[in-house]
Amino acid sequence: MPRRNANSFTGRKGWSKPYRFVALRREKKRQEREAEQPKQYQLFETSQFQYRVLLTTMRDPICFVVWFCGQRGGAENLIKEATADAELAAHP
Repeated sequence: MPRRNANSFTGRKGWSKPYRFVALRREKKRQEREAEQPKQYQLFETSQFQYRVLLTTMRDPICFVVWFCGQRGGAENLIKEATADAELAAHP
């Protein structure tokens, strides 16, 4: 499936350093498009494409930044789930 990537460094007033916006576009598989129920589009999603935008200070190649952010997101979800489980276990 075709993937399109773009990135840009930008600084905003009040930011201590420039940040990198990494925009990703992935064409959805035919099964994904057909399985979708008609709905109001999200800000970065259409029926044909899925979009992701990452904000980072990393200057590595886009493929590494995407991999790293995916790994970090997975770890954060595990921590969130463990925290939620611990709170349930602490209360009778």
